[in-house]
Amino acid sequence: MDNFREWLSDNLRYIMLIGGILILLLLIFFGIRAVSGVINNSDDAKEEQMEAGTESATPAPTETPEDPLEKNAYPEVNALICSYYDALGKKDVTTLQTLVDDLDPSEESKIENSQYIDGYSNVEVYTKKGMADDTYVVFAKYNYICTGVDTPVPALSQLYVVKDGDDYKISQTAEEDAKIQAYVSDVLQDTDVQELISETEDAYQQAQKSDPDLKEFLENLGKEVDETETDSDSDSADESAQADAAVATGETSNMVMVTANDYANIRSAPGGDSEIIGVLDEGDSLEKIGEDGLWIIVNYNGQTGYIYNEYVYE
Repeated sequence: MDNFREWLSDNLRYIMLIGGILILLLLIFFGIRAVSGVINNSDDAKEEQMEAGTESATPAPTETPEDPLEKNAYPEVNALICSYYDALGKKDVTTLQTLVDDLDPSEESKIENSQYIDGYSNVEVYTKKGMADDTYVVFAKYNYICTGVDTPVPALSQLYVVKDGDDYKISQTAEEDAKIQAYVSDVLQDTDVQELISETEDAYQQAQKSDPDLKEFLENLGKEVDETETDSDSDSADESAQADAAVATGETSNMVMVTANDYANIRSAPGGDSEIIGVLDEGDSLEKIGEDGLWIIVNYNGQTGYIYNEYVYE
């Protein structure tokens, strides 16, 4: 025992040195492992951030929904359209002047002299957003009653509604705005609008099939011919000379106009599947330039258009 103590005493500094070296090696070993773990975790975190950043930078494509056709969605617009057709049926021009932003005098005269519609009913209002806030492209679906005929006639009209102060009004000036009309033409091509138009056209055809009196009324609408006196003795020499001069210079007026007896689509070609390039409201007129089977060819703002013959009269 004394020998061990003596040996331990003589070699203690070597033992402590070896122990210190071992402890230092252990510290270095575990230190390296700890640093490696931190570096690996940092790299993993960076990879996750990069992946997340890539995903956020390239989001999955989403479809932009088409502006939907809404039915009776805006109470103020609904009330305006219903009041309009109520006043129209009563030929109440005074009320119509408060509902339309710039009612043309020729329109007033046409309304006052309308003879074959006794009123409107079952008005439904379909809307799409207009070009600006608080404006709407309106499709009014309704029935009208022809004088002396019991069966109501389904019809559809397109109007443009704008906010005027605190109230909404039907805009006639929009009909002269090329940008608005181009916008409306695009809206007319929307699938849901096309479906509404086709649905109304089908109902119109079905109403005629169900009531021969209605079909005859619509076919003969506007075809009455005013008999004119042709007594040559009553013509003055001046009138004859003017007529001869007009023929000689090519200034004779032989333009034929057709007038819509209902809401009518103007298409780019004959056929119900062709593109709609415009619409005629009841009472609107265009120049007729020919016929193609059951289709009337018209001049529509310099374009050739086609209207199904049952919707117009000369």
